[in-house]
Amino acid sequence: MDPQQRLAMELVWEAMEDARIRDDQLRGTRGGVFIGVMGDDYAMLAARRGHTGTHSFIGLHRALIANRVSWSLGLRGPSYAVDAAQASSLVAVHLA
Repeated sequence: MDPQQRLAMELVWEAMEDARIRDDQLRGTRGGVFIGVMGDDYAMLAARRGHTGTHSFIGLHRALIANRVSWSLGLRGPSYAVDAAQASSLVAVHLA
């Protein structure tokens, strides 16, 4: 799994703890996930070393970071990973 995916999961969980929101409160709701992402260094490194295959796409592609968070929390709303260079987080907030 790309470290960006793991870090996103950890930060979302930490934000939920800080807001005192339990994961079961969100499951099945129309909550959305909008995440600004940029770069795929880990995927390029894995490809260069020959560590890619049929099942590695889900763990390596940055476009799936928001989807992994949505799926793990059971959210039913929109899920966007935005790559807009240095403005990614700003655009993600605007879309949300």
